[in-house]
Amino acid sequence: MEIVVKRIAKKETYTIGRLYLLADGDVKRKALSGKTAGDKRSFEHSFDLEKLSKDSYFCDTLEPTWRNLKGVELQPGEVNARFSRESGKVARKIPGRTAIPEGSYRVLITKSPRFKKWLPYVQGVPGFEGIRIHAGNKPEDTQSCILVGENRVKGMVVNSRIWLHRLMNRIQAAENQGEGIWITII
Repeated sequence: MEIVVKRIAKKETYTIGRLYLLADGDVKRKALSGKTAGDKRSFEHSFDLEKLSKDSYFCDTLEPTWRNLKGVELQPGEVNARFSRESGKVARKIPGRTAIPEGSYRVLITKSPRFKKWLPYVQGVPGFEGIRIHAGNKPEDTQSCILVGENRVKGMVVNSRIWLHRLMNRIQAAENQGEGIWITII
């Protein structure tokens, strides 16, 4: 199963996204080895963007502020040096207040020491540790994690526990069918 988070609103203090669920057959996966010894392996997942439709839409997401951690070229409307969004320049990470970089990552279900419950853990995010998908409502609840819910209030997600429970059920069903669980952030 591929969880796809498509970021749609990169605001000053938060990032809103749409979460889609794709079947394994809809995704092509490729592992890339590191450039030097000791580098972590990275993954490149590709899929037809037409698959991100009403049929595969699951819920909304809330993350901390997006910063240009990879130094990508931005569209003219996205350039904003004040919020670490300068085109072509790598921004610095602010711990707990920065959204994870775009890419594909493995997702495991592990017991969270902080929440004392089983939650999705996003593994192998460069420069980040302990990234979870969990319930919460406001940007202050994120701590660099991904919150799930419905974006009915500006800058927030609501009904987060319900959507987390639904996501956990879908992940469990996919694991029972022998599928790997991945997340791709675009």
